[in-house]
Amino acid sequence: HTAAFKTNNIRCLVLDEADRLLDMGFKRDIIRIVEELDKAKTNSEYDPISLLKGKTGGAKSEVTIRSEETFPLRDPSSNSRQTVLLSATLTKGIAELADFAMKDHIYVDALDESATVNPEHMVIPNTVKQKFIVTHVKHRLFTLSALLISKAQQSSKVFVFMATSQMVDYHYELFTRCLVKMPKNRGKLKSGDIVLLDDVVQESDDDDEVVLDIEFFKLHGSMDQASRKDVFTRFRSAKKGVLLCTDVAARGIDVPTADCIVQYTGPQSDEDYIHRVGRTGRAGKSGFSFIFLPHEEQDFVT
Repeated sequence: HTAAFKTNNIRCLVLDEADRLLDMGFKRDIIRIVEELDKAKTNSEYDPISLLKGKTGGAKSEVTIRSEETFPLRDPSSNSRQTVLLSATLTKGIAELADFAMKDHIYVDALDESATVNPEHMVIPNTVKQKFIVTHVKHRLFTLSALLISKAQQSSKVFVFMATSQMVDYHYELFTRCLVKMPKNRGKLKSGDIVLLDDVVQESDDDDEVVLDIEFFKLHGSMDQASRKDVFTRFRSAKKGVLLCTDVAARGIDVPTADCIVQYTGPQSDEDYIHRVGRTGRAGKSGFSFIFLPHEEQDFVT
């Protein structure tokens, strides 16, 4: 923040949809914000006037959480900060964040005690055709390239889910630099000639042919917020494109024209699979979903 923005008078910090914030890679930002607020609070706690007047803190008030339960809260006029963390799911990451950002926190479950979240009750639209591709690990890259070429020719908008941000960065660099055809004078090349891919990519001849007449995008949690927002906006408005991404794009992202989902690496759970596939087939539209499987995992789907 800027020097003009003072945080020592902040009395309430709300972390809404904390699970989504963590999924989108904001953990480090949240930690920095909490640390700055704690630092400002520490620096402002010494109040000699209050000490002279004998003030040790404000009176306590109560707020009703449930009809039969009350919890004492500090007077908001005192030099304290109330932190509220809201999350649809309670994961290990959420628990760790709560321990870090709050002291002596109170857990409030807003769900009906009989309510459960069962992935079996989450339905994939029947307009989405689900397919799996069994391939050897060493053939995965070639197979993915062929699939993307096919989808590019159909002017599709494709999500490609990968396990890590490093995988996304690697494949983004690879595809944007290497999925090109040779220049038209390639017939003059003889066996044994060496052609640098950079020379092909940087060739300015307008007659050069590109295998994929489509733009690649990448999205993962290690990117800053401004970059993620820019990528999402451009991908959403593009007529066609390929988004290489981690599970940061599996929830909370609506691209109505997305018609193909590719899971290059498998999900961690049934729920993750459903959320990934749910990026297509929205509002009654049709779509395709492909998942890559090694031979030893084929039995999971047959």
